[in-house]
Amino acid sequence: MKNIIPEELEFEFLHLTEYFISGYYSHDFSENIYLVESFIDAFCGKIKKELEFEFFNSQDFREEVLKYLLPAVYRIKNNFFLLKKDEKPDVDKDIYTIVKSVVLDCNHILKEPFREDEIYFLTNKIEKYIEIEQDKKISFKKLLEIIKKCSLDLDEKKLKEEIIKVFKDKIEFE
Repeated sequence: MKNIIPEELEFEFLHLTEYFISGYYSHDFSENIYLVESFIDAFCGKIKKELEFEFFNSQDFREEVLKYLLPAVYRIKNNFFLLKKDEKPDVDKDIYTIVKSVVLDCNHILKEPFREDEIYFLTNKIEKYIEIEQDKKISFKKLLEIIKKCSLDLDEKKLKEEIIKVFKDKIEFE
């Protein structure tokens, strides 16, 4: 293809890929993006309530899910599977159950319903994102322990050193 279409015409590659892979979708590429973004909006709003975790405002999460869902729609339509028949990835069962429930609730937005293998992969992305976000958080309990330990005779220097030692890269110095 690179001999026929110059690399800088990326949109043409996308358009041809859509044409060859997706006979079902007669609308242009932006219509598919609109459907997927609508799904992401609904999904993030509902999953936030179920998992009590903020997904909606994270642009990184939304972009990662968008990049995942566009090809997923084509895989589902064309019956391409990510997993072998009986293969099940190692995911948190509770999160998987919630993700599956929310996906099934939002399926009406997309033209093709999600399959189990795609739900597993979406669960995996959510678990990864939760882990990344939780690593950014500072434990309030641990912070209070440090303050109590240093509060008998408040030594500000010692308090700062202890907080830095425990929370290292999670502190932003202004």
